[in-house]
Amino acid sequence: MNRPFFQSSAFTVFFVLLAGFFVASCSRQSDTIRNGQGERKPNVVFILVDDLGKEWVSAYGADNVVTPNIDALAATGMKFSNAYVMPQCTPTRLSFMTGQYPYRHGWVNHWDVPRWGGGCSYDWKRNPS
Repeated sequence: MNRPFFQSSAFTVFFVLLAGFFVASCSRQSDTIRNGQGERKPNVVFILVDDLGKEWVSAYGADNVVTPNIDALAATGMKFSNAYVMPQCTPTRLSFMTGQYPYRHGWVNHWDVPRWGGGCSYDWKRNPS
């Protein structure tokens, strides 16, 4: 009776039960999707604009600018009220897109601005892609 586990009847029973649970969970999920009772996923619109201040959008209180489409989006959605950014745009953009701090993703300066003395500071060993 020294058969390997995968040849024993216990393995067969385990595999059949596992397959049954998998098929049952798939059918429940498809029924939920078909009946429209599933959880609604939110629509996310992220607008990334270079050098745009809150004083240039009327949804944030600008008096002399009219931005009706952005105001309509802001009225039916969610707005940022607090934010922290780096003094340069590249680390901030990459932090927002990756969810990492600049010391983790390696971008702490602009890539192609050697006149400021920083130049390229991207860490290819930490982020090879």
